[in-house]
Amino acid sequence: MLRSTILHINPVRLPAATVPGASPARQSALSGILPDCLNTQLLASLSAKGYRTSRCAASPEKDGQVADAGGSSGSSASTSGSEQHAGKVTITHRGTQVLARAGSKLRTALLRGGVSPHNGQAQVINCRGLGTCGTCAVEIAQGHVQPPEWSAGERLRLNFLPHSFPNNQRLRLACQVSCESDLEVEKYDGFWGQGSTPRGPIQEGEIREQPLLGELEFVMDAKERMKSTGRD
Repeated sequence: MLRSTILHINPVRLPAATVPGASPARQSALSGILPDCLNTQLLASLSAKGYRTSRCAASPEKDGQVADAGGSSGSSASTSGSEQHAGKVTITHRGTQVLARAGSKLRTALLRGGVSPHNGQAQVINCRGLGTCGTCAVEIAQGHVQPPEWSAGERLRLNFLPHSFPNNQRLRLACQVSCESDLEVEKYDGFWGQGSTPRGPIQEGEIREQPLLGELEFVMDAKERMKSTGRD
């Protein structure tokens, strides 16, 4: 039984809940499960229940950092596409940059960074990475993903209405491709992203500190599940 938990609380984002004696993988799995902002009353309540709390001056660099395309700070530390990060890639999506692990699924990387590959209500109504709904369809304007060409699943879904020729020829399903380099991603209008007009820059209100359904957003991403359980 765990006797105590030390909560390291950042004014902007809660990076982790640290449990004495737990493995690094367990510590990682606990990251982000608590609300971003805890007020004084809640801190006092936690303390009374045996928790020890402290505030951090800054968070360590982590996947999903966000910065605008101009390089000014977003909801966490800013990054530049020209900066070199070992094992990391920078994804530019609708004018916003996201730092992610190389090899991660594009959909996962964007959602971890607080931005979405889905339009409007498709952020709620989608297949969570199964590859069947087609709402995470994006264009890879620059950079390299794996697989480099449509997978069998992409070929099936992107040739099914409302996706159709010729617009579908430029699209990939973000949940089915992995980030192999810095990327520039274009999202088009329409519920499924099947339109002809590129979406404009992401507005401040569109950036989320946590994915809409938390870890359930990544239920179909096997690599992400293994990472969260320490088996990666």
